[in-house]
Amino acid sequence: MDGREGVLIILLNYKNWQDTIECLDSLRKLQSVPFHILLIDNGSQDSSVAEICGWASGKFNMSTVPGNRNPADIARQCILPETKVREDIEPVLIIVENQENAGFAAGCNQGIQIALSAGMEYVWLLNNDTVVEPSSLCKLVSFLDNNPSCQAVTPQIRYYNKPSVIWNCGGELKWYGARTYYLLNHSAEQLSGKDSLDVTFVTGCSLLLRSSLLEKHGGLSEKFFFGEEDFEFCLRMKKNNIRMSCCLGALIYHKVSASVDNASSKFLNKVYVHYVNRFINLRDYWPRLFWLFWRLCYCIFIYDLLGRKYNISRRDKVAFIRRLRLDSSLLPGVDRERFFAIMNDVDYISKR
Repeated sequence: MDGREGVLIILLNYKNWQDTIECLDSLRKLQSVPFHILLIDNGSQDSSVAEICGWASGKFNMSTVPGNRNPADIARQCILPETKVREDIEPVLIIVENQENAGFAAGCNQGIQIALSAGMEYVWLLNNDTVVEPSSLCKLVSFLDNNPSCQAVTPQIRYYNKPSVIWNCGGELKWYGARTYYLLNHSAEQLSGKDSLDVTFVTGCSLLLRSSLLEKHGGLSEKFFFGEEDFEFCLRMKKNNIRMSCCLGALIYHKVSASVDNASSKFLNKVYVHYVNRFINLRDYWPRLFWLFWRLCYCIFIYDLLGRKYNISRRDKVAFIRRLRLDSSLLPGVDRERFFAIMNDVDYISKR
């Protein structure tokens, strides 16, 4: 032990205060483990902060701070006055108000810097559209305490609307640039007698991390404004032989996002962002010749998929692949500016 204590739970809110309040309400019932909550409002510019503050009044030791404050100052003002996090005090809820949406990775990294400045032992990245079982955090922390070689742990995640069905228990990075979820859509009754699974893929939905890991290897990549940050994180962990696990006894429920609406005028742009993110990500991890060969093969797969799954015309499929090859070769990432340039331009893919 290095003197660190407690867990900082990091939630992001963006115009979704109803789910955030339900998540916070479940966090109030957590058992045994001392923790504080850092809620980062990522530039909602609606009534989110007022709604959350109104609900949380009297339930938490609450403070709000502007997002342009230095992380060390926020830690000193809002967390360190409580000294070490103890079980005999109410959790602190710190609400950080950002002026713009910098993306999921940037918001999480902002929270991670505050956690490190406050000397927290663990950081729990948690989606605001989740509901947690009271024992979940206790079991996750106990798992890391009892498995010193493990640096990050995810719980068993079930569907919020189908609470007896598993969404995932972590997963595996595949050699061909994809990932699979363990126990996807399995009934909870089908769980084996195992207490845990070693995994090479975890989602950002719920992930407990040692602060020492974050200090050494950093947080989430900000090259990607929307998506891909968890895939990049797992690639980095695998490259550095970092052990990650799923603690099957820890349980949360997730309001899993619906699939892409292919009736939307922008659905193809969203599909495009997913693939260009992945291509750029793997370009920076794989040998150049292997990546070029893989890209050729994957472009053939995508060309077929666009017609088979989305009924895209031959002309649009050719434009999609042409643009994908160009951007994946030249772009350093898909940052906020590039993301909105793609999403707000229905002709982006067809432009030369």
